[in-house]
Amino acid sequence: MVESGQNAEKGVGSTKGYSNFLEMKESSVYFQEVMAKSEFKCYFAFAVDLMEKLNELNGTLQGKNVFAHEMYNAVKSFTIKSNLLSYQLEEGNLIHFPVLKSIAVDNKLNKKYSRQLDALKNEFERRFSDFKTLEKEFKLVTAPFSFDYAKAPNDCQMELIDMQCD
Repeated sequence: MVESGQNAEKGVGSTKGYSNFLEMKESSVYFQEVMAKSEFKCYFAFAVDLMEKLNELNGTLQGKNVFAHEMYNAVKSFTIKSNLLSYQLEEGNLIHFPVLKSIAVDNKLNKKYSRQLDALKNEFERRFSDFKTLEKEFKLVTAPFSFDYAKAPNDCQMELIDMQCD
């Protein structure tokens, strides 16, 4: 999947090559006209940049020996980053969108992309809501020495105190 994102990134600027290919394949004139529009290039560039970030998350989630709390942290990190990216897009800051930055983008489109990122973040939060209910247990597993023993499950409190005092 990463390779396709990298190939798409290379192709954003080479619309002429795509146009020649579409003409050879006798695609519709309408489709050729759509691809020639700068707004389409912006949408495509945004999609390429976003897919790069999703591919990175996907690689983390599908890695070998990844535990549930690590998956939760990766998804949580992605949703927090989505907030930052959305804010930056709305402000016209494209520092984390290199492909989109390489194209002149109308500020109205940035606001639209920001809303799309917000919708994606909300969908992630909805789909991974089960993880949120396990957050306390994940914190206990990942940081037992700083976990408040009073908030730990009753059957773990004594052992947790012993561990923290060693």
